[in-house]
Amino acid sequence: SVDAPVLSTVAPQPPAPNSAQHTVAGCVGFANQAFVGVPDIYLPPAGQDSASSGSSISFEDCRQACSAALACESFVHSEASGTCKLWTPAKRQDDLVHLTGHDAYICEGKAAEAFVPDCERFAGDLVRPALGALDVPDLGCPSCEANGLACSDAAGGEAGCGGFTLAKCNAACQGDPRCHIFVFGDLNSSITGYCELWSA
Repeated sequence: SVDAPVLSTVAPQPPAPNSAQHTVAGCVGFANQAFVGVPDIYLPPAGQDSASSGSSISFEDCRQACSAALACESFVHSEASGTCKLWTPAKRQDDLVHLTGHDAYICEGKAAEAFVPDCERFAGDLVRPALGALDVPDLGCPSCEANGLACSDAAGGEAGCGGFTLAKCNAACQGDPRCHIFVFGDLNSSITGYCELWSA
């Protein structure tokens, strides 16, 4: 008789934190781990990975590239190949896959003021309701209201209509089920951190 083959399955081990070759303050390194897919932060020509530019990126240059990119929360580097990939918070620890020779570094919270998950960013744009006229945001201006002011006070340059962060403006929109759009930024030199909410 022929013995049936014995199948052995080994459960995949979760990525081990702080196992990477380097230590980065404020980040957790995972040895032999990477994210798959096309990186969602572009490296300028001087920082392209070896696969696209023929050059090698050092660990320190990769770390600095992530540090300089406001929306970068994670980076993956390979000492052997010199590749460097930068990622926004769209990639999480659960997205890591085993890739020998690559180390992933996740710097939780680094991009909090530059990246809002599940949102599209339109830099320099304002909301224009029907007929293209600028109007008062239909769900208000929480950065003004937090200081007892109205949205109309922002048009007059009232500095009290500022003071919000991107994360705080996003939280205000998330807290109102009618909110589908928020506008955040500096209106002028006197109003920084302005936030307005819109239903559509």
